[in-house]
Amino acid sequence: MNAHDVLKYGNLTLLRTIEGLPEADWMARGVCGWWSVKDIVAHLTSYELVLVEVLTSFLGSGPTPTLDQYNQLERRLVQPGPGEPAQRQDSRRSAGRIS
Repeated sequence: MNAHDVLKYGNLTLLRTIEGLPEADWMARGVCGWWSVKDIVAHLTSYELVLVEVLTSFLGSGPTPTLDQYNQLERRLVQPGPGEPAQRQDSRRSAGRIS
């Protein structure tokens, strides 16, 4: 199976799983930690958008605006504020932020 098939069938599986889910269940907390179904679907969707852009960029055939936005946000988050040690920057990077 290639990357396109994995994304396609993963997406279809997700759509089948959430099809017909009552609206109230979308907001119920505790599905995964404190996340709701809506939070999880939003999380998966954002990473799918980035993944598609990254794979497209490997082929040299497209821009990566979503990935660029994540990287800009990450750079702003890891910039030490006035009087903050540079160590804060390193600890945030090691916490799994996008680099």
